[in-house]
Amino acid sequence: EALGTGAMGGNKTKKGRKVDPAKEAAKQARKAAKAQRASDRRSRREEDGEASSGESEEEEEEDLDAMLAALARSERAEVRVSRVEVSRSITARANCSLTAVGRGEEAWLFGGERF
Repeated sequence: EALGTGAMGGNKTKKGRKVDPAKEAAKQARKAAKAQRASDRRSRREEDGEASSGESEEEEEEDLDAMLAALARSERAEVRVSRVEVSRSITARANCSLTAVGRGEEAWLFGGERF
């Protein structure tokens, strides 16, 4: 005797639950559509992989060099260092850092506020 075709049962699953044929058909259609979308996604990824692998190593290297140069330019634009050589004495400051450079020939003053 096949599942779901017993003398008493009508359409039933293994666990004895009733099955609506329309719902079952809709469920199978959803599964098929989902499998088709997954298959399409896989094929698009494979096509994209083949397209990107078609570039030569020189083109990729030039792109990388161009990106690194652009990054270096943007970093230089963001960071500005001002260097002021003072021959006279410095005014009194608070919250600063005075750093000796070398053998004490130069001193760097970082930050600080006049008071």
